Amino acid sequence: MQERIKSPLSPIHITISIIILLLALYPLINNYKYNNHSKNWLNHDYGKNLLSSTEQYSVFMTEGGDNQVFSSLYFTYAEKLRQDVFPYDQKGNIFKRIYGDLRYVTYETLQTRSHIVNQGLFTGEEPFYTEIRSLKPPYLVPYPLGKPATYLTWKLPNPQTLGDFYYKLYGQMYKVQDISYAIIDHLEITGTASIDEITASLEETLGRTIEDQELNLWIAQLVRNKYITSRGTTLTFLKSYPKPFVKDPSLSFVKRWDEIDNLPYYDYLSREIVISFAYEQVTFLSESIQNQQRIYQNEDSKTIKNEIIQDIEKKWDQIEEYIALIKKVGPDSSATLHNLGIFYLTAKETFYLVEEDLIDQSIELWQMVVANTPYAWSTYNVLLWSYVREAIRNPQKSEAYFVEFDTALDQMTNNMTHFISMKKDITKAKPYQSIEQLVYLRENFNQVSGPAFLTQEKNVREMLNNNTPVNALDLAEIQAYFSKVINQLSFLGDTPQEQEFFKLWLRLWQRVKSNPDFFAWHVNLLGELANYGDLIDPVLFEITAQEASSYMPKNPKTQEDLTIFISMYKIAQITEDAIVIKQYEDLLLTMAQRVLPLEQFNAFQQQVIDNSPVI
Repeated sequence: MQERIKSPLSPIHITISIIILLLALYPLINNYKYNNHSKNWLNHDYGKNLLSSTEQYSVFMTEGGDNQVFSSLYFTYAEKLRQDVFPYDQKGNIFKRIYGDLRYVTYETLQTRSHIVNQGLFTGEEPFYTEIRSLKPPYLVPYPLGKPATYLTWKLPNPQTLGDFYYKLYGQMYKVQDISYAIIDHLEITGTASIDEITASLEETLGRTIEDQELNLWIAQLVRNKYITSRGTTLTFLKSYPKPFVKDPSLSFVKRWDEIDNLPYYDYLSREIVISFAYEQVTFLSESIQNQQRIYQNEDSKTIKNEIIQDIEKKWDQIEEYIALIKKVGPDSSATLHNLGIFYLTAKETFYLVEEDLIDQSIELWQMVVANTPYAWSTYNVLLWSYVREAIRNPQKSEAYFVEFDTALDQMTNNMTHFISMKKDITKAKPYQSIEQLVYLRENFNQVSGPAFLTQEKNVREMLNNNTPVNALDLAEIQAYFSKVINQLSFLGDTPQEQEFFKLWLRLWQRVKSNPDFFAWHVNLLGELANYGDLIDPVLFEITAQEASSYMPKNPKTQEDLTIFISMYKIAQITEDAIVIKQYEDLLLTMAQRVLPLEQFNAFQQQVIDNSPVI
């Protein structure tokens, strides 16, 4: 009888094998979403989008980052795409070495050479070196087929130092354009504009003063080419300059990130492509909305105004979508999230459409930053500032805001202890010193904005609004209250009761200006605030300058008396009235000559000439 062959694996062995297999498969299955890059075409698509954003026969400048350089290198050198462009990188170490061999030059030499080379590229000349390691500057040779357009993936800082240029975004590349075209861009939006308006716009772009002669040359050239008309001091748009593309390159961009379910788990360089694109779109849409707001201001047709508002609303919805994408994909993109927090903080001032303060959105973004970036000191600064600001603006919610403040402060100081230089005394470290005032305001909240402050505010308003006799006014309490509100203004920029406060101050001035002690306090305080004139109602400066002369010290004998004249001189300057300024300047010098020794007076007189009098 044939013997039955037994299986080499018993049931228990099979069971153990299955368990081991499952244990081996578990990390694969559990971590698959973190490591699945089957749909990761981000860098491939990004490189193609960059190349499609440049016109034929152009200089293609990449910033030097991995995403820009290596995708461009692959397509131009490996796949031989866009052989009509001249690819360079701004570090000069992957493509042709336009800055020489960086291993053999000092930082100072590189800075000088970069300026020469970039200026050449902007004006249509290519750099050449007799010896790549030479410390001598290159010689520049015109491109063989004439001046090519120059495109950059990221803006070089201060383009005006390289000539009269500015940057215009096409797709995902910035084209270097002649500054005169910025005039056409402005008029294409507004239709017409005054020469003064155009000058201000160009000076903001170039960061320097524009002489009448050069502006006239630019305008004359545009008029000759029939881009604009010029009548008197008014310029009018006729047609735009030739665009490098028939249609917007971004319309044909390849963007496949919506198909990637596990995109938030990708490496940072891959995610950075999406984050950078979304942030660029926020910036572009923001600028577009501001341009439409200018048109809205100058438009009379209600129909057109309604169309503008509808388009602005659509663009704002797009901005919100792009910010949501950044939050989803880049919770660790600290710089971008920090800047978006600032964007929300200033949105109410920037956009007509935004009627409410968006500080809550700012706080959410800054909280994301500090949660993912332990040493984001500047973000801690604005986050702590926002908690104190909101506590002052909303005293009834102050307790909740200060819980958040204390949590963030503990987190910040704990992170600071990781730096050896900060372990001995954190309070002397620069990051902590930058928030010292915030910590002080938090610790003394009841004195500057809490219940005690609100009680003091009520008392002061009753005294001033109920016509309390002058001799019954508690000037010490009033001055203490005023000082606290001014501290709030310097800290917050505004308060809900700002306008009412300035009315109280004017009422106080009219009633008590003849009191020498109050007069000195009032004038010296306004003098100190002259450097921050935008915080204070200008009417205070104007009325004080008009009415103060008869209450000034008649026979000044001390430097304290002279301080009042210095303050009045500063107050007069805020009024920008040349006659008033000259009046108080003469008065100041006359009184200074009486009080100061001759040698000190001569130095003081020079200070007045330099517009910085101090004693």
